[in-house]
Amino acid sequence: MGHDGFIYFVSDRDGNGLTNIWRVSEDGGKSERVTSFKSGDVRWPSISADGKVIVFEHDFGIWKLDVASRKASSIHLDIAAETAENASEVVTFASQADDFDLAPSSRRIAFSIHGEIFTAPVDEGDIKQLTESSARDRNVSYSPDGKMLAYISDRSGREEIYVTPVDGSGEAQKLTDIDALKFNYNWSPDSKEIAFTASDDKLRKIAVASKQIAVLDTSRYGNIAHPNGRLTANGSRMPRLMKRVRPTFI
Repeated sequence: MGHDGFIYFVSDRDGNGLTNIWRVSEDGGKSERVTSFKSGDVRWPSISADGKVIVFEHDFGIWKLDVASRKASSIHLDIAAETAENASEVVTFASQADDFDLAPSSRRIAFSIHGEIFTAPVDEGDIKQLTESSARDRNVSYSPDGKMLAYISDRSGREEIYVTPVDGSGEAQKLTDIDALKFNYNWSPDSKEIAFTASDDKLRKIAVASKQIAVLDTSRYGNIAHPNGRLTANGSRMPRLMKRVRPTFI
């Protein structure tokens, strides 16, 4: 509401989705266009307390409209930002790890916290952050040879198994591409394969180097709980498989 007897508003009544500032008499009647932009959007107008100026956003910039002259002009903003300081953030976590795994050497521990993967020394050394994204990374596990870390991440849009070098060098590799939730997994003793279960009630193994997947078992009675056994040379069987058994009645 202006002080000149008009109500100011944003409208795209010109068509083609183009917005401008319009006004109409507070007594009603025909509306008239105030600004004459041919491109870009007009958003968030706000009138000053004295009703003389309207400030608004146009095409990602800040503009002002002199109500009396109906002249619009851009407002130049020169903001000094200390980008070097703003680029870093210090976050302190305490007793909030989601899961962890001890390295085969027992010298470092890997853990996931707030969706990121870290490794830390057991005695002395530096903490390393291995992942940093908006994805949730979890269920971390060292390979038996201590060279790789496996984890489950939803960075691709669905949960998949990834591996990354323990020293943080290079990019993480996505091993799986299966439209099913990944439940549990286990490294083979030679660190060349990973057996894993998923929500489609199947037990699979995947070769880390080639990413070739083989189905080892399928359950008709619910999800296979955990591949706790040892992979044989040809992956033909895995002792000590635990299955959730669905009872049946006769």
